[in-house]
Amino acid sequence: MALAVAAPAWLLLSAQADSDLAAAQAREAELRQAYTAKLAQAAQVEPLQRRRQALREWEAAQQRRIEPGRAETLEAALHQSALRHGLQVELMRPEPAQPHAVPALVPVTLRLVGRYDALGAFAADVAALQPPVALHDLQLAAARDAGLVLEATARALAQPADADKAVRPAEARP
Repeated sequence: MALAVAAPAWLLLSAQADSDLAAAQAREAELRQAYTAKLAQAAQVEPLQRRRQALREWEAAQQRRIEPGRAETLEAALHQSALRHGLQVELMRPEPAQPHAVPALVPVTLRLVGRYDALGAFAADVAALQPPVALHDLQLAAARDAGLVLEATARALAQPADADKAVRPAEARP
């Protein structure tokens, strides 16, 4: 008799467990599809973040860009960088451009007074300018007060406008 009561109850419970199992398996398939879709989206995020960072760096470089052969823009960029780091500009004198050299050199003589770390940060800013700017003839001396005096010549490398249009004989032949 106990078997007559237990058997239908067991069949009822097992049918309910089978329907729960089927529902869980269907839910698992949905979750797997959602997981693969989210995984595909996540794979696209990393290259997009790298591209965004590269675009930000490119934009910053374009904002710092100096037009070739223009001592005034070089002077302005150097002065702005010096002021940004709290340096006192005692001398900033553009020298005549040296157009005979390729690339042409646009020199600016400068004398700055400030702390050692501010002078280093200024030099790093100068190194980041485009087209390339190099500091030559560096001289560091102690200032009358507690700072340092930096005397240097900044030289921007500027390609002449017609230099990039000229075709050299070696490049003309394939």
